[in-house]
Amino acid sequence: MQYKCQEKLQQKAEQYIQALKNIGISAWIIPDSFRDYTVKVLITKSDKSLGNVNLYYSPNKESFSLGTNEMKDKYIDSDLMECFYSIPNKYFEENVNIGDEKIFEKKLAEQKISNSLSELDYYYNILKPYENCDFDFIVIANSIQNVFMQLQKAPIDVDKMRHDFKKLEQIYFDLKELSNG
Repeated sequence: MQYKCQEKLQQKAEQYIQALKNIGISAWIIPDSFRDYTVKVLITKSDKSLGNVNLYYSPNKESFSLGTNEMKDKYIDSDLMECFYSIPNKYFEENVNIGDEKIFEKKLAEQKISNSLSELDYYYNILKPYENCDFDFIVIANSIQNVFMQLQKAPIDVDKMRHDFKKLEQIYFDLKELSNG
């Protein structure tokens, strides 16, 4: 059975797979995953499955988009997005148009912030039980610093705060509130 826009999706998926291969990531079209306007691609690195991405095609906008919600390892999402949006759109023009570039830059920035917040969540949850210990919380401080850089905020003094869990925790909660609002 032929699905709507299957040929366009097939070609775009093959371009994407080649682009990923060029940066050391393996990918395959998942058999029988074509549906109207979408196809799934399995992503692996070092023989480890990282999850699936969904390629979408919008005939109205004459554009492709990428969904990474099925990825197991969210830290690679920005690489996947950057690779996807760098592929020329052969159907409509040789290079990505300015609107697509701005969308890409915005999505990439959002993805980097999301990844940085996920990393911060990870370290916070691991180190929370040790909050009352005489401990160096440098990984949380560095993660907070990374989020601040992604948000283009003034940097924090990591060396001053690295031993003060309560202060780091307050900044963590402020960043969580900011990202949810």
